[in-house]
Amino acid sequence: MRRKYKADAKKRFSYLVTALLIGFAMGLLAKLVDNPRVTGIVPVFDDLGGRLGIWIFTATLLAVFCNSPGMAAIRTFIYFMSFLFTYYAYTVLFLGFFPKSQILFWGLCALVSPLCAFLIWFARGKGWFSNFLISLPIAVLAAEVYMTGKGNSVLQIIYFCMCLCLLLVLPKKRIQCAPVLLITFLVFFVLIKLDILTIVFGNWML
Repeated sequence: MRRKYKADAKKRFSYLVTALLIGFAMGLLAKLVDNPRVTGIVPVFDDLGGRLGIWIFTATLLAVFCNSPGMAAIRTFIYFMSFLFTYYAYTVLFLGFFPKSQILFWGLCALVSPLCAFLIWFARGKGWFSNFLISLPIAVLAAEVYMTGKGNSVLQIIYFCMCLCLLLVLPKKRIQCAPVLLITFLVFFVLIKLDILTIVFGNWML
């Protein structure tokens, strides 16, 4: 298991500010590229923004690099809320429409994110539980691109890079990579075999 460590007020403040700024920047960027003229030229922007992967990847990194699971939960929640506020404030104020179903979906994701972040913080610990936690975001990314990214080689490469990044960054020791890969394969198999992502997220996975 991983032990939390003390961080002074300045450090804790920096955790929250970086989450706020990253969420704001990603929300604004996601909205600016969510344009047919842009996605028509670079369709991968639409592929990334409309899926869960990029947000799970970013939230995972924000959560694990904190001093405590409680701070990880707060930091991740601030990230999602700042992202959603920026993205949908732009949509309502400048584009003049209110996508209720999208706001509800991503709002629910934001509400669940603190619990997920609290747990994933322990991924940078020792033992099989930490290895299992490391495998979860990697397996979800792999399952999502397997289900929705067939025939899209650019998207597959991006997801592969995200999975590889998590595999290299999350384990504290390289010796953990082998058991993590084994657990990831098993979790991936369960996700695909039972179609869990479609059951949980429905049409958002299509």
